[in-house]
Amino acid sequence: MLITDRDVSEAIGEFKANKAPGIDKISSTYALKTKEIVAHPLACLFNKSLTRNEIPSDWKKATITPIFKKGDRSNVENYRPVSLTVLYGKAMEKIIKTKIENYLKSNNIIARTQHGFTKGRSCLSNLIICQDSIMTMIDEGSAVDIIYLDLQKAFDKVPHDRLMQKIRHVGIGGEIADWIENWLSDRKQRVVVGGRYSQWAEVQSGVPQGSVLGPLLFAIYINDLDSNLKNNVLKFADDTKLWGRVDSSENINAMHDDLLTLSLWSKENCMPFNVGKCKVMHIGRGNSRSKYVLMGQGISETKEEKDLGVIFTDNFKQSVNCNKASKSASRIMGLIRRNIINKSEEEMLILYKTLVRPILDYCIPVWRPYLKKDIMQLEKIQKRYTKMIKGCRRMTYEQRLDNLNLTTLEERHHRADMIQVYSILNDKSNTYPTDFLRLSNRPGRRNSMKLYKKRNRLELCKQSFTSRIVDPWNDLPDEVILSADAKVFKFRFDLHMRDVRGQT
Repeated sequence: MLITDRDVSEAIGEFKANKAPGIDKISSTYALKTKEIVAHPLACLFNKSLTRNEIPSDWKKATITPIFKKGDRSNVENYRPVSLTVLYGKAMEKIIKTKIENYLKSNNIIARTQHGFTKGRSCLSNLIICQDSIMTMIDEGSAVDIIYLDLQKAFDKVPHDRLMQKIRHVGIGGEIADWIENWLSDRKQRVVVGGRYSQWAEVQSGVPQGSVLGPLLFAIYINDLDSNLKNNVLKFADDTKLWGRVDSSENINAMHDDLLTLSLWSKENCMPFNVGKCKVMHIGRGNSRSKYVLMGQGISETKEEKDLGVIFTDNFKQSVNCNKASKSASRIMGLIRRNIINKSEEEMLILYKTLVRPILDYCIPVWRPYLKKDIMQLEKIQKRYTKMIKGCRRMTYEQRLDNLNLTTLEERHHRADMIQVYSILNDKSNTYPTDFLRLSNRPGRRNSMKLYKKRNRLELCKQSFTSRIVDPWNDLPDEVILSADAKVFKFRFDLHMRDVRGQT
């Protein structure tokens, strides 16, 4: 493997400005400004590091910043440790990561069930696939159990010797494997809180959280977690969920067998489950509400669970997500109202698009509301915000949107649906199941990629993503749906919708 000047320049160019530096005190802003100057000497350094398998000791040192997750702030278990490491060391990690990713992708090594740290897959793809599978089962009248699994301090528990065995087993060897093994060994870390540092401590296991290479190595480590399971499973890094039909004793036994298989995998890979945080959700009127055991402990039941930032309930209603998004956005709006004196159009729009609207947009194809009260609850957020902008207070909502070049949130969420359909139909990363969206046998004159519309028994299932998007997609013309890429699709879709609004 030869690292070129261009590899180094591109790796540094991918960093964001104003990121905190490691112990060398070199900031990302400085590195970005000097990337062309330092590209050649760094390329020479990186190549020698690979061929000699020598790594500067500073690259193995990390300053840990504890990031609060949720719960009691006085409990250290409720903090996530994030590592701040040397930036140029990260640049080399980024180059090696790219090489490994290309190898893994070309050989289809990472399982389709893993949606974290994998190109073309995301929280949204993970949730949409899970939702569609469960909705299909419910619509067919089946009872369904979902088991949410939690690995205990997963990133910190990975044993280095076992990890290297798996890395070499998938075919990553030679200089890269030797370099990774060296990179993992003899690491040290310290914790910083309130500007005060702890003593340096040796790291015996785990992959560094906050590093570039660590998440990919973790994905390789847990790649075989679901290899012998009978039911459906999806992962996003260590967030794992298992689900399946439970309307017969055979199906229930299969779920018990899967939990036993997971227990055995956990022991073999020194990766214990935090059973206290694992939950089971029973769905369907005829559900027998079976009791499940993992690693000798019972799994508690739940009627509501937050999965990758989206709340799922046992009735699959979306009001709870609307309430959550509305409250979160309102809190941010309150901060802006109290602290921003100059509420000019330019500054306020930047704040809205950066801080408020992303809350209302997050994974919206999964939980897009269909009840009028929920739609209006979200729309009120944008109504209230646009009214704060200087010069807009006396305008009607429609006038404010036209003046600010915004659309209603309902129109924006419809746009998000169509963008997601385009992404699925043009997916080249083998993310979605076969026939996730089926094409019709009778393509239209205006639309050559018409979707097949399946029949749904329940109203709830008619409003799920894969059902509600069929008619709107089939109404789009070829000039929109046959766009060369997503960027062109968005541009043409916006023009099309502008024409549609003009006609009405």
